[in-house]
Amino acid sequence: WTLCPYIRRDGVANPDVRLLPDSGWFVAMSDAAHLAAIAGASGKYAQGFTDATRFIRAWFTSNTTGVNPNLNFGQLIRGPGIEVGTYTGVLDFRFTTKIANAVAIMRAANATEWTAADDAAMNTWATQYINWLTTNALGLQSFRATNNHGTFYVNQLAALRIMVGDTQGAINALNGYFKGIYLNQILSSGEQPLESIRTQPNHYQAFNIEAMIVNARLGDQLGLNFWSAKTRYGATIQTAVNYLMPRAGNTDDLQMGELAPHVATVAAAYGDPQGKYAKFLNNAYGSGYTGQRWWYFDQTAALPNSPLAQAIASSISASLASSTSTTSSSALPTNGTTTDSGDVGSTTTSSDSGDIGSSTESFTTDSATDSVSDNSTVYTTSTDFSDTGSTDAPTTTASVPSDSTSSDAMPTTP
Repeated sequence: WTLCPYIRRDGVANPDVRLLPDSGWFVAMSDAAHLAAIAGASGKYAQGFTDATRFIRAWFTSNTTGVNPNLNFGQLIRGPGIEVGTYTGVLDFRFTTKIANAVAIMRAANATEWTAADDAAMNTWATQYINWLTTNALGLQSFRATNNHGTFYVNQLAALRIMVGDTQGAINALNGYFKGIYLNQILSSGEQPLESIRTQPNHYQAFNIEAMIVNARLGDQLGLNFWSAKTRYGATIQTAVNYLMPRAGNTDDLQMGELAPHVATVAAAYGDPQGKYAKFLNNAYGSGYTGQRWWYFDQTAALPNSPLAQAIASSISASLASSTSTTSSSALPTNGTTTDSGDVGSTTTSSDSGDIGSSTESFTTDSATDSVSDNSTVYTTSTDFSDTGSTDAPTTTASVPSDSTSSDAMPTTP
């Protein structure tokens, strides 16, 4: 390997990567720290906060074992000369989102195991890494990637900005994604053309959905509804999941278990009136799918700005308004009354100004119109909870602009 140049081939790993197992270890550690923090917060595992703190110290803030706040040698290509990393190596730190979550949980629980010194040290590390992500050539190349690499880049940047207290920076990163590369990532059929040209097309599409969902979740926690954001082809995250569902388990590169967490998220965010998502999960795991650990996170209550959560909130609001009106001594005009039978989806119309910006939402049995606005852009979408769009569309249903971005939408800085 010191004499022969290496050629990069999509989807093929250099066997030498097995000599450097730290990437897999990082994933395992992030997972363990996150779960330990949750276990500690639940009160059912006394060592939870201790374990999470120990893992984070060892990997990030220890003077002897902590990782440097950069990925200068991530996914390097071996061969003669000076070996340096490539922008694809940024992807290997995608689970820093779970570290940020673990820290947030311990802060919220006032965990004494997580000291002020730990918090300051972790913030210092994260600030240095954010600076590397937004200024280094490899970080900026990952930022400009239009496929899953660019999506996962925003995961890291937004989550860590939230952790260090830069909420506006996190909002800017998320808005930049959904107004930028996201616009070209999903066709009207649900296919993701930038992933479907890869050697494992279905796997990579599911992989990018994972990153899309994390970005939507992060936005949700900041009071934003990106679940309803549409691509230029009219598709949402739900459309992308629906497209892959009939392919999962029927192709060599996508098993039902890989897609199942995303199916559960979509059910929680958009609803499942026809039961097709529950049926998929039951086919994948049997009736025990609610025992899978991802089910813990895939609850509508955890996604308060999602279409389904907003539908429930609007239904409750309308119910309360109707109840108040019937006890009022003055009758309301008949043309201003909201009809509600108390079930989500049965409200004919409802207006809610309590969302980000302002929105007017209409709900029928199978659909909802939901909008979210920020200071510069308003997303207005019609999200069909049952998504009647075809999931058997041809492999490619539309062409993608050659530059894969819109010059007036693509942010120029992270």
